[in-house]
Amino acid sequence: MGKNESNGSDLAQQSSAPLAVVEPFADMYAMQMDLSSRLTQLIKNAKKDGQIKKTKSYYEFRLNKLNELSKKFYTNHQALILQQCPRSHPYFADAVEDNFDQAYSHIYCSFADEYETKFPVPIQVSGDQSINNTLVPIPVPTIQLPKLPVPHFSGNFADWPSFYDSFTQLIHENQSLSNIQKCHFLKQAIPHGRDQDINHMALTETNYSVAWNLVVKRYNNRNCSQCGQRHHTLLHFPNAQQSPSLTPGVSRQHTSDSGRSAGAIQNAPSTQLFSAVASHLNSTTLLATALVRIVNNSTGQSALVRAFIDHGSEGTLITENIVQALRLKRHPVRAEITEIGNTSHNQCRHSTDFTIISCSGSDFNAYVSSAFILRSLTDPNFIKSGRIDLLIGVDIIPQLMLPDIRKGTVAEPIAQNTQLGWIVFGPAEAAQTTSISIRCNLANLNNMVQRFFELDQVSTTRQLNAEEKWCEDHFQQTHIRQPNGKYLVRLPLKTLFDPTQVIGRSRQIALNRFHALERKLNHRPDFSQQYASTIQEYFDLKQIKEVKGSEEEHTRINAQRQLSISACTVPHHAVIKDDSLTTRMRVVYDASCKTSNGRSLNDILCTGPALQNDLGGVILNWRLHRYVFVADITKMYRCIDMHEEDAQYQRIFWRDEKGLIKEYFLTTVTFGTASAPFTAIRVIHQNASDERERYPLAGHVLKKEIYVDDVQTGHETIDGALKIRNDVIAALQSAGMELKKWASNHPDILESIPTTDLSNSSIFKINNKDSIKTLGLYWHPNKDGFGFNLKFSLNPIFTKRSILSTVARLFDPLGYLAPVIIAAKILLKEVWSFRIERKDEPPASLDWDDPLPDQLAERWRQLIQELPDIEEIHIPRWLGLDLRHVSTLQLHMFCDGSSMAYAACAYLRASCTDGSVQVNLLAARSRVTPVKPLTIPRVELSGALLCTQLADWIVNQLQASHHTISVHYWSDAMIVLYWMSGDPRRWKTFVSNRIGAILEASSPSQWRHVLTQENPADCATRGLTPSQLKHHTLWWNGPHWLHLSEEHWPVNPVQSPKSELISGEQSLKHIGAHICIEVQPFIESYSSYNNLLFVTAYVKRFIYNTRHKKADRLTGPIQVSEFQQALFALVRMVQQEVYSEELSRL
Repeated sequence: MGKNESNGSDLAQQSSAPLAVVEPFADMYAMQMDLSSRLTQLIKNAKKDGQIKKTKSYYEFRLNKLNELSKKFYTNHQALILQQCPRSHPYFADAVEDNFDQAYSHIYCSFADEYETKFPVPIQVSGDQSINNTLVPIPVPTIQLPKLPVPHFSGNFADWPSFYDSFTQLIHENQSLSNIQKCHFLKQAIPHGRDQDINHMALTETNYSVAWNLVVKRYNNRNCSQCGQRHHTLLHFPNAQQSPSLTPGVSRQHTSDSGRSAGAIQNAPSTQLFSAVASHLNSTTLLATALVRIVNNSTGQSALVRAFIDHGSEGTLITENIVQALRLKRHPVRAEITEIGNTSHNQCRHSTDFTIISCSGSDFNAYVSSAFILRSLTDPNFIKSGRIDLLIGVDIIPQLMLPDIRKGTVAEPIAQNTQLGWIVFGPAEAAQTTSISIRCNLANLNNMVQRFFELDQVSTTRQLNAEEKWCEDHFQQTHIRQPNGKYLVRLPLKTLFDPTQVIGRSRQIALNRFHALERKLNHRPDFSQQYASTIQEYFDLKQIKEVKGSEEEHTRINAQRQLSISACTVPHHAVIKDDSLTTRMRVVYDASCKTSNGRSLNDILCTGPALQNDLGGVILNWRLHRYVFVADITKMYRCIDMHEEDAQYQRIFWRDEKGLIKEYFLTTVTFGTASAPFTAIRVIHQNASDERERYPLAGHVLKKEIYVDDVQTGHETIDGALKIRNDVIAALQSAGMELKKWASNHPDILESIPTTDLSNSSIFKINNKDSIKTLGLYWHPNKDGFGFNLKFSLNPIFTKRSILSTVARLFDPLGYLAPVIIAAKILLKEVWSFRIERKDEPPASLDWDDPLPDQLAERWRQLIQELPDIEEIHIPRWLGLDLRHVSTLQLHMFCDGSSMAYAACAYLRASCTDGSVQVNLLAARSRVTPVKPLTIPRVELSGALLCTQLADWIVNQLQASHHTISVHYWSDAMIVLYWMSGDPRRWKTFVSNRIGAILEASSPSQWRHVLTQENPADCATRGLTPSQLKHHTLWWNGPHWLHLSEEHWPVNPVQSPKSELISGEQSLKHIGAHICIEVQPFIESYSSYNNLLFVTAYVKRFIYNTRHKKADRLTGPIQVSEFQQALFALVRMVQQEVYSEELSRL
């Protein structure tokens, strides 16, 4: 918007100047000045508006407003002309119309470009203006076209003919469109990331013809893109152009260029040019570039271009864009541009001549007699990326070089003095002050939902990879238990096993971020004080020290000649959560901030193996204890010391007591580093092992009954819970760690805990920190039960994004709400699969922010209105089992499948010594079926596989029970039970693989049939409302007969299903047949491949010599190219025999 500032100010000066105007034009003049003033105000407001306000409706409103102003202005302008307003009038003397036109054009184009960049939709060209263009020129001419989208080119050559025809008819040959508009539409039609030379062209009248001719020449060429001959590129053979069957020179099959005769090209001098052009996408290497002026020697026209000085090029190259812009004279030439290693070939058919003039203030100029013309050049850059239009080769470089040269260290660039000024090239650091890092994960969102609908795969036990094993070994070899009991650790740097994994400089960007942090905190004084208190706490606890020395002391050049810095200054910032009940502001250290070489500290840190316990498993074991407590390890990371050498990677900026900015380093494990989670949990495990003898009850708790830094455990008695509590406190205190935020379901357990260490809230939230703002499972200590708390706003417009956000918030780690959540998942799947029918276009899926169709929106509205009823559901935390009086434990697994979903649920059946039986829902899982439909038997089979996976997970997690658990499986699908009764190899791959996985985890004798109406998993496939789920006995307690003895359980023998179900899944028997094809007698007569190749090559040479004059005949030993042609001939003969039918169809 900066380019509009002058126009806006000019209009403002005109509109504010009081002028006395004589009738009869005073009113009309005042109206025009008012319209100019309104346009000026609109421009000023646009500059003030932030990017957040600039929505789709914002741009549409502004563009409509501009059209209204323009229409009114030119209507009045037309009236002034018709009324013969004198040219001496201030309206014409001050060029009011010219200034309005210039300001209007700038702001309109700016808005239009921003709109199309942010909201790329098919542009519809239509006409709805009624101004008479014959009376006065209008800045935006009327477009009289039907409402059709502007053609868009995919970049595929197969789509070029249809695009060429439609674009030519609708745009190119449309007389009502100006060349600026045509150029704009052409840029929109070109695929993103392609044809950068055209995208860089300015929107001018003259550039349209240049751009259109380039596109036509580029895509309308039917020749091979590798050699230029008349065959498809896929049929190009690497050495075909060197075949002896072609006469030297250019083939007669090559087409002429730009209407010139082929003879002119054949008589042109032949040149082979080798050029080495580097292109570094994510590199800090500077290439030698300079700004020069190119002058047309005939017309005197000149242009300022960026030139690349390439010592590896034998000649000078210039782009077609500059040749056409300066109308340089062309000379026919035949040259081949070849990169290093002969990896790429470009045909050049013209050269030109011009003069290079220095822009550095010197009088130097150089005449270039023959510069080869290419369509575009690679864009190496100096500090800022720019298009390269001239490549200066070694034919001109000797005239440029001056003896003065400046060198730095090995890792720094070189400055060379030339006639064009100083040029800088070599390794260098990226500019930190101008770099902005923006990370966008739109593709990840689509991939996440796509995986959400994919069919579950057979899970396998994950093994540690080499890096994770190294990380574990590194911890064992480097950690130290200090005399005070605290642990001292080292960072698992990848540099230790891969010297190339190094970071660059980081101080400048960290300093810039620190200044930005101060500006942010100045607007929030309350958080500024809290932030300063958090940092001050580091000083009070002596967990921070001032850096002594400079960054250069840690800088070296490694064996790979890389700049390596063994220190890192990490930016830090505040994360503010106004709705948080405990920590509203948290200090976060950004170890993912990129340094000067493009790597961050986290990039060179190993994350280590995942040691975190499963949240669902922790809750399951927690439900077994009658008396429980929870506590939080306060500041767990900061209880672990970091070796001072590695602490140099944890430097930060902060102001001292005098207000001076100084550099400090943190001496403990720092939150935000990639290795911190592994290191902290690994220290907890090490502490449990080291203190196993002194505090035996703490070992199991600290390894299995802890989630991140939350300890959750208990016992069947209060005395047992107190002993575990005391052991855990003592074990952690020995390592310098303390437990805070205590909560329990019995006050005796908290009796000796200081009041300041108790939880501030009576509700303890179990929160999965890896989920997305999860509103999940709450524990009420007083009631000793779980509840749910849903907080989400109801948007007036439902979109695919809002539905996904709501479904993701329904965090249910054990699947207790599966019957309710499955309904939301099914609706999300339907929204994902919905296609919008469009006229003359293929159906398209809904975008993330498109409103839902009325039918789907109404269903979602009904569902979302019922979700708050979930808060009325209360689940007892304790299963009600005294494990000391339990004789047997059984796990009963139920599975089911429907056309929309499949599910599995688990019930723990406990037989007590007093003869009573208790049944409780332990866990459930439900999944929607894939987007690609499956048959009902296959969905049922998927549910059975999910059932075995869930059972295996539960048995592995229930370690606190210390009982043997027998597993029983129930399914209402007789076909699935029948599939399990035989050899899995009888069935098709889908069925065979899953039956094999099921039988690995279970045996057919464990599976039984259950009636559908007695199958609780059916609830999780059909779906229930929250009010129905609240009192649904089948879901919470299982079928009634589970409370009875085993002789009352249903006995339904497996029956053979319908024959069509069996035959549909039976695998086919493959019978191999050997087909004999008669081989050419010529080939069969030779037993040696080399002899056959020699004979074929001599035969082809004989044929060639008989067709050419004696002077052109081939003599001497057989060449490599002749052997290759012989091989092609033999392959062709064999293909004609073996694939005769296929070739005839082609």
